[in-house]
Amino acid sequence: MDGKVRTVWKRMQSVVTRAEVHFEVDKEERKSAKLGVLLLSTGKAVVGVVACVNSMAQTYPFEKKLKLVVLGDSCVGKTSLLFAYTGNRLLENYTATVLENWAVTVSIDQKQYTVNLFDTAGQEDYAHIRCLSYPQTDVFLMCFSLVDPKTLESCKVVWLPEIRKYVGSQTPIVLVGTKEDLVESTPPSEKVDPVTAQQVADSIGAVSFVQCSSLTLRGVKRVFDESLLAAIGRSPLEPERKPCCCIG
Repeated sequence: MDGKVRTVWKRMQSVVTRAEVHFEVDKEERKSAKLGVLLLSTGKAVVGVVACVNSMAQTYPFEKKLKLVVLGDSCVGKTSLLFAYTGNRLLENYTATVLENWAVTVSIDQKQYTVNLFDTAGQEDYAHIRCLSYPQTDVFLMCFSLVDPKTLESCKVVWLPEIRKYVGSQTPIVLVGTKEDLVESTPPSEKVDPVTAQQVADSIGAVSFVQCSSLTLRGVKRVFDESLLAAIGRSPLEPERKPCCCIG
């Protein structure tokens, strides 16, 4: 085991250990979290981020745990998607991710969950590290760029076989099309038709297909709302219902 793998493995061990520890967080600490109270009302559930900690996984008392893993080719915007959701500033310069994770606390149907978000490397060289994050995943966010058809093809020939190899076929998948803000200015031959993307979603057994932009934030909340509902075995949001949210 080389040094880089050993470092990541030790880090993952610390995530598991610390995730098993229940501890109190006083009100002042909760107020200092990067995200305030956020409630999302839908016809099927109430989903909301109530706290965000950009650090290793943490669990509050009486909370259930969920694990979301984001995967896809390099440069499709996986890290930017997580940054957009957790309220962090978008990266101006691309830096390849090896393995990172965040912890957020969410409320679904008035039940509290600690959600661990894993950001994985898309490069083939890091496959031996990436696969360490797959076990016990509750939902996979399989990402591709809406302005790079090759990344959608990778979902079928690279990412689906990889997760099936390590965790089987029971874990739900949400297919995520990123960089929606670039679609309008991209020639037709260089972008993905939504109908084609939906066909791929159906062929790989994804529970839903969602388009989003981490720059404009359009669709970002829906990506994670769909994913969280899939993680707990709930049906996807109805397309015609638009989430309504308030920040307190």
